[in-house]
Amino acid sequence: MKKDMKKEIEKLLNSDINSNKLSKLSGVDQPTIHRIRNGTSKLGNISFDKALKLFNLTEEMDKMENNKVIVWTGKTTDGNKKWTAKAPTYKELFETLIDKYEYAIVDYDKLGIKKLEVNGEDLDKYDVTTDGIGNWELFEEFENRKDLKELSDEDYKDVIRSSDGSAYYQDFEVRYYFEAYDTEYVEEFDTDDFQMEEDEDGWYATDKDEYLWIVRFNKAIEKLKENDVDVEALEFNEYEDYITEANKY
Repeated sequence: MKKDMKKEIEKLLNSDINSNKLSKLSGVDQPTIHRIRNGTSKLGNISFDKALKLFNLTEEMDKMENNKVIVWTGKTTDGNKKWTAKAPTYKELFETLIDKYEYAIVDYDKLGIKKLEVNGEDLDKYDVTTDGIGNWELFEEFENRKDLKELSDEDYKDVIRSSDGSAYYQDFEVRYYFEAYDTEYVEEFDTDDFQMEEDEDGWYATDKDEYLWIVRFNKAIEKLKENDVDVEALEFNEYEDYITEANKY
């Protein structure tokens, strides 16, 4: 389905990304972004080139979601036993935990209670206590209804976190994976500056803004390489220089 460019840009401008980061990520100057956000200028008044840069950023953010992985870690109270699991969404993470550990980690009662809560049901009606759901016969009738609201991804996260399983301590980390670029092409490249880390699945950033910044920087390097520009002639670790130079081509 074809995207509405204006609506996508407006959604981006209404996001919680601050104007400074939005400027760095998109390549559009900060004053322009600030004027639109505070209402002193209209989106329709900016150049097509700037609008296109903002729209391209929305495209990158959409792609970013496809490269997102949630890493879950659980530990016993004494820390002697540890479990791990990965999935793109919390719903899939819940299912992965069942596949790997059956019900040692997640609690099916907690899932049922969450479904009741989301659908506005009276928990006492189902004999819900701290031990779980008491009236399973009535709950089964409830689950067979066709008008039930679906749980959100955050709901599944709550179910995992609140489960009374073996994993007393739980940690959730969101990682954004990307293709590693040719770091040898840039002298003294410092991965710490971009909060980059590597695991068995490849390079990742734990912050979505860092991920987008890396993608933009990576594209700049590729553009310079395609145009046979001597990247190593630029100042060490001056990342903006690479991007500024790339935008000339």
